[in-house]
Amino acid sequence: MEKKKNTSKGTLCDIGVRKSNNNTSKSKICDIGIRRKSNNNKSFGLGKERELKKKLESECMFVSRSRGSFGTFDIQAFDNLTLRLISVKSTKQKYWSMKPEIKKIRECPVPSYCTKELWIWWSPRKDRDKKGWEVIKIP
Repeated sequence: MEKKKNTSKGTLCDIGVRKSNNNTSKSKICDIGIRRKSNNNKSFGLGKERELKKKLESECMFVSRSRGSFGTFDIQAFDNLTLRLISVKSTKQKYWSMKPEIKKIRECPVPSYCTKELWIWWSPRKDRDKKGWEVIKIP
């Protein structure tokens, strides 16, 4: 039988597994003490950025990703002729307005050889027709 010690953050068993009293913790530990991968919105979006980076690299482009950036563009991709500045958004929601993001990208000044793009990942849902990547080129 396990001995249990109450703490302010949860219950600590003899085997060192913390069972949380609240559901606000970001990292989750299952009953055997192994951290489960959390798929919150930020990690979901970062995964889509990495996926898009690999896709562009497969198209023979040089790609740089702004990690942890809260700027306008998440990915910069270039080849011999063009520089693509890309903002990546992903959503699990049924409806989501892109107007504020498009306005923000449109107001950003760039040289004439650059293209500004908004890539949106629409997660598959039963109640939505859009699924997968949608690319919006912004003048």
